[in-house]
Amino acid sequence: MRGYRFLDHTADVGLEASGETLEEAFGNAASGLFALIAEGPVAPVDEVRVEVAAGDLEELLVRWLNELLYLHDTERRLFSRFSLHIFSGERTAPASLKLEARAFGEKADPGRHGRLREVKAATYHGLRLDRRGPGASGRYLIRVIFDV
Repeated sequence: MRGYRFLDHTADVGLEASGETLEEAFGNAASGLFALIAEGPVAPVDEVRVEVAAGDLEELLVRWLNELLYLHDTERRLFSRFSLHIFSGERTAPASLKLEARAFGEKADPGRHGRLREVKAATYHGLRLDRRGPGASGRYLIRVIFDV
């Protein structure tokens, strides 16, 4: 299973992603984002480091996805794999969260990557981040709407 699915939405595009861990769910949301942007295999030949900070998990998710969109828009990057760590505490400012990630992919190649749609931003509209299931066995579930 790919860890995400698209949701019907009247004007924009919805995405639902899940994972056994918060990091896996955030990575699956990013994978879904790039499945909206382009089709065709994206080789994980380059690595880009990404860091974002926020006051809560919802804000962290939106900043993470919008930072990836910024890299796509400014450097024409597509990503296919993510390794990330989310933490809080002494390494960050009080009451804040930080995400440190490595995003693997390549520059968009019009000959190999068909363009599906332009995604403008991840939004707070309808945003949900939940843990489903009992105790430690629960899965994280993310719902996010993208402005297209």
